[in-house]
Amino acid sequence: MEETESFRRNTFMTGRTLPLVLTIFAFLLPIFFVPNAAFPFELSKAYLALIAVALIFIVFSIQTLRSGVLKFRSSALLFAVLVLPLTYLLSALFSSVPSLSFFGYEIDQDTFGFMALCAALALSVTLAADSESRVAAVLRALYVGGALMLLFQVIQLLFHAPINFGLFSSPIQNLLGKWNDLALFAGFMGSLSLLIFETVQLSTVRNIFVWVTLILSVVVLVLANLPLAWVLFGLASFILLIFSFMRRHLHRSLAGAGGIASLVALALVVFFLFFGARVSTTLQNHFSISALEVSPSMKGTLGVLENVYAKRPLVGS
Repeated sequence: MEETESFRRNTFMTGRTLPLVLTIFAFLLPIFFVPNAAFPFELSKAYLALIAVALIFIVFSIQTLRSGVLKFRSSALLFAVLVLPLTYLLSALFSSVPSLSFFGYEIDQDTFGFMALCAALALSVTLAADSESRVAAVLRALYVGGALMLLFQVIQLLFHAPINFGLFSSPIQNLLGKWNDLALFAGFMGSLSLLIFETVQLSTVRNIFVWVTLILSVVVLVLANLPLAWVLFGLASFILLIFSFMRRHLHRSLAGAGGIASLVALALVVFFLFFGARVSTTLQNHFSISALEVSPSMKGTLGVLENVYAKRPLVGS
């Protein structure tokens, strides 16, 4: 009897450890960095993801061995995610420089190592977040961590990088690495804020917190003025605005905070997409923000792809 009770207790603890590890990882992901110039921000987050994936698989293995039951949710989408690294593996094997195609210099994006890590992380999420409440807990942790990161970055941008750590010599240096990545993340956080307004009943304190996060997201979007980030944020705003109006129409009620916030956000998106370049440039000059990320044009990218796939149509490398 005591052995059975001990077994149940151990199984319960390992079952709680999985979502706890994933929740802590989600919170740390936006704000984690190694205060050493030898560790770029992207590399430190990759190592954090590796640690989280390893812990989740170790705990899952222990839980499976103790219970004697393998519980796993499969889906077509997850299968597609797991197949993706295999295509990158084939591409790397036939690459002219296999070492760079496997891992790049520092687990670079668009390499087999990065895609394998993303696939392992996706599999870890399905193992640890196996219920709506656990998914919500992970999203809350990611949102809080992202809000703290945005607060830090806005302070850096508006006050010319007062927090240095020996790494942030420029206002545009951020915890995500690239300037455009920061803009895209701000758009994601803004969209998540609108979704929270529309779907979650908030207390006064939490309502203020979400509003502040939304404002911080918009500030970063305005200063970065990345068209892709504005378009994605606008698309989310439009969808949530339609959802809000349909729900208010069915329930015969006035628009709530979610509908109003989505409407204001959509208006800002339209303004900055068509007329906001001068405003963003003026603000960047005022706060001494000099950001220029050079990327190839779509025409140039398509030209390179055409030449590559003409020689290697199967794997493209």
